[in-house]
Amino acid sequence: FTGKVEALPEGENGAGHAAASFSLQATVERTRVVVREVMADAVPATVVPKRVAWMAKQRRWVAAAAGVLACLAAWGGWRWSERPVPGDHHELVLADLENATGDADLDRALKTLLAIDLNQSPWLLVAGESDTRKVLRLMDLPADAGLSSTLAREVCERLNDQAVLSPGLTRIGQRYLFTLVASDCSSGRSLAQVKAVAETREGVIQAVDKAAEQMQKKLGEPLRARGGASQPLLLAHTFSLEALKAYSQARGLHIRLKFAQAVPLYQKAIHLDPSFTDAYAQLANCFYNMGEALEGRKAMARAYELRDHADEPTRLRIVAMYEYWRTGDRHQAIRNYQDWTRLYPLATNPWVMLGEFEASVGRMDLAVDAARHAVANNPRATDAAEDLARWLRSDGQLEAAKAVCREAFRRGLDSTGLHRTLLDVAFVEHDTAALDEQRKWYRDKAEEDDAEGLDADLDASQGRMRSAVAHWEHLADVQRKNGLEEAALEMFSGVPEAEAETGLMQEARAHLRRFEASGALTGASMSSVIVGAAEAGVTALAEKKLKYMLDNGREDSDVQEVFAPEGRAALALATARPEQALADLEPAEPYRLTDSSVPALRGAAYLAAKQPVAAQREFRLVIDRPYTSAISPNVPLAHLGLARALVMQGNLDAAREEYQTLLTLWKGADQDLPVLVEARAEAARLH
Repeated sequence: FTGKVEALPEGENGAGHAAASFSLQATVERTRVVVREVMADAVPATVVPKRVAWMAKQRRWVAAAAGVLACLAAWGGWRWSERPVPGDHHELVLADLENATGDADLDRALKTLLAIDLNQSPWLLVAGESDTRKVLRLMDLPADAGLSSTLAREVCERLNDQAVLSPGLTRIGQRYLFTLVASDCSSGRSLAQVKAVAETREGVIQAVDKAAEQMQKKLGEPLRARGGASQPLLLAHTFSLEALKAYSQARGLHIRLKFAQAVPLYQKAIHLDPSFTDAYAQLANCFYNMGEALEGRKAMARAYELRDHADEPTRLRIVAMYEYWRTGDRHQAIRNYQDWTRLYPLATNPWVMLGEFEASVGRMDLAVDAARHAVANNPRATDAAEDLARWLRSDGQLEAAKAVCREAFRRGLDSTGLHRTLLDVAFVEHDTAALDEQRKWYRDKAEEDDAEGLDADLDASQGRMRSAVAHWEHLADVQRKNGLEEAALEMFSGVPEAEAETGLMQEARAHLRRFEASGALTGASMSSVIVGAAEAGVTALAEKKLKYMLDNGREDSDVQEVFAPEGRAALALATARPEQALADLEPAEPYRLTDSSVPALRGAAYLAAKQPVAAQREFRLVIDRPYTSAISPNVPLAHLGLARALVMQGNLDAAREEYQTLLTLWKGADQDLPVLVEARAEAARLH
């Protein structure tokens, strides 16, 4: 006989069907012989039982074979329903939990937990809440509208994703049944379904973990991504549903950049579960974004202690950020993020962070490349688009930067970062119409502190220093009223330097007093205070802060390569040692093209050393690359430095042009600004 099993395609209801067809063929002639022998008594009587026994044996064998084939058919149907969905990776939209238990506290918490679990796979990309909110707004729906399975499917189609995941929870007696269904976005056809049972309410967390792990397999996660063998999901979250609920609420605020409001909820989650690794890591991120670096380091240190309890992506992020915050070694951070991108090439965040660190060490080409990877992995990631546009602008690729912003807008993205890049480009290109357009957007749609910060930058870059200081003072006051004293100092740290460089020495000295007792500033802010103090003649404070920065930044690449060299050079210039200043600036040489303060200081040192040709080269570098600083006083002041270098060389006609350029750029400046008064007097002496 022969047997055949055919696995039929799934029907619209998603159920796997299988059918087995059998055909049995015995040798026709042999059968006829047996029948004739039995019917005609052509053989001895003893033969008949043998023949009958032989036929019975055949029937039993055939029945057994049929049973085996039926099992094979059923197994084939099960394997069909269990097959991995083909594809290298899958982009998913997660619908809201369909909760039939009446326990509303589980709704958001379990959805957040499920997203955490699924995001452990480098081959599954779950759309973030910011993405779904943007689509809902385009559909004229509230950004916080519930995402039913039907609505999730439409969102999925609009995002060009592949599948919707619909979780469900029901209660059967004292037990809980969690189900998870994956369906195709375009057709609605079921792709995979899993379920898990929990004996108790607290056990629902493990049920979600189990279902997520099964769904990862069914959606085609490659074996190599699991180390070649099935491994249980690490519990990167918490066994406390109340802690998970607080964490979920905090994440919702965190994503909307409401860091101060998210902090107490993360702290509540940690109070409920002191081993909640993810909560410590996200709390550290909030503090960092708020300018509370010390509190951020404390939270990150605790997250680092608990890192082995985290899922792999979270562990990699914690290690990378902890090592950077502990040592400040940006080069090691780059290596960590390179490792992360190799392990999770389809993830967006490691590429974003890799680009930011590459940019911080002056490698703009590599920063652009990393940002392009991030955008390619997730075209809906606003931060990736922002970074790509910003790094292109910083690299002088202004048209490409504008194109990235326009493409982001076309995809429905919109953010302050994108508009800030367009505004920077408009400022560099002296495009008044584009500048006015972006300023209007800031007035109408940006957050108040973003709009005020922009006004401060624009005022300072155009010589309206007193107005700029007033804006910075207001921003610092807001932070102070919110109990964020460290963030307030960070906000104000650049003011004394800006005042000293424009000749407002008395004001700079007065403002420096608020930093005398503070040692909690980050490297960049501390560097500004040191340079400002040196330029204002408060050398004792500059030396004190420089020593503090060096004592606490022995492995900090920023401190060793940029901030300390600038601080030492500023002190050397303040004490009439220009050659020493130039020697001190040598470690910062690689940053000349990406940090305009480096060539500006070198230009000042060459002027003081009576080396005008070298000074001209440094100031020209600042002027020829205005996109490096974009909106800052560096370019106008570089024209003044260049004019003075040209005077030293006896090139008076060229010097007059540079003085006039400064006066034109600062035609709306504070007319009694000391540096402007000096420039007018110097220019007048050339006529």
